[in-house]
Amino acid sequence: MRDDLRNEFIASQGWAGAAVEALPGDASRRRYFRLKKNGQARLVMDMPPHPEERFAEFVLLADHLRAMGLSAPEVFAADAANGFALIEDFGEDTFTRLLNAGHAPEPLYETAIAAMAELQMKSDGAALAIKNYDTAAMTDEISWFIDWYAPALWQRKVTADERAEFQTIVRGVFDSLPFIRPTLLLRDFHVDNFMWLPVRDGLRRCGILDFQDAKWGSAAYDLVSVLEDARRDIDPALARKLYDQYLALRPDINKEAFKAHYAAMAMLRHARVLGFLIRVWVRDGKPQYLQFMPRVERQFAAALAHPIAAPLRDWWRNRARAGG
Repeated sequence: MRDDLRNEFIASQGWAGAAVEALPGDASRRRYFRLKKNGQARLVMDMPPHPEERFAEFVLLADHLRAMGLSAPEVFAADAANGFALIEDFGEDTFTRLLNAGHAPEPLYETAIAAMAELQMKSDGAALAIKNYDTAAMTDEISWFIDWYAPALWQRKVTADERAEFQTIVRGVFDSLPFIRPTLLLRDFHVDNFMWLPVRDGLRRCGILDFQDAKWGSAAYDLVSVLEDARRDIDPALARKLYDQYLALRPDINKEAFKAHYAAMAMLRHARVLGFLIRVWVRDGKPQYLQFMPRVERQFAAALAHPIAAPLRDWWRNRARAGG
C-alpha cells in the first residue's frame, strides 16, 4: 500500500520511469529514495503520517533556512496528507562519509559551526511559530532516561515516586539556568545530517538535513550536538577550538552564562539519548544503536561534573550506591 502511494506520487510529479534507489535508513520512520532520470536527480522523502513525524515542520523549516541564505533542500512538491515530498538531492557526501574517508575535519566542522551561528542570529521565532524548548519540554524529554535507561540498568521498574523525584531535580536544574536569548534549535545538528556542497560558496557549502524537530530554546543545545556527537569522537583540541569559534561568532552571548547552558544541555541531550538508545532497542527492535552506549555514558558522566548539574549528579550517585 505504501509503495503504491509513493509510486503514484512519483508519477504525478513527472518522474514515472525514473530509476529508484532506496537510501539507507536510520532510527526514524522516514525513508528516502533517489530518483534518476534524463541526467537529473531528486529525492523522495517518505514520511508516513505519525505523531512523531513532522511533515509540515520540515517544509516550513526548509523554506526558512534557505531564506537565511543557508543550504536546506528545496521542496519541489509536497503531499502532506500522505507524507511525501519531492526534494533537492544534495548527493552522497555527508560529513560522516568524508570524515571516514580521511577528509580533514577542521574545515568541515568550522563551516557547520559558522552556519549554526548564522541561523541562530537570523532566525525569527515569531515567523516560525514553533514550540518552545522550555523547562516543561526539556523535563519531558530527559524523562526518557528514567523511563527507559534506568529500568534497563537497574533491571526493575522505576517507581512513580522515583520518577517524580527525578523530574523535580532536573526541572530545578533547568529553572536555575541564567538567561540567554532563546534561538532556533534544529536538535539533530551533527555530522550525519550535514552534506558537503563544494560548488557553493561560504556557509552554503554546508547542506543541512533533518531539521523537522526544531524548537525555540537554549542556543547551547545544537553546539553540544556537534561537539559531543553520540556516533563519533572528536579531537578534544578541535572541540575546544570550535567552542571558542562559536562564541567569537556570537558576541551577544555572556560566556559564563553560556558555559552553564552548555553543561545543562549536555546533561539533557546525553540523558535523552541514553533513553532513546534503549527505547529503539526494546520498542523498535533495533539493537544496532546500542554500540553508541559506552560513548554516551562517558559524555553523560562528563556533563554531570559541572556544578549546574550537581543535583542530578548527587541523586544519580546515591541511586547507584543503593543498587538502583
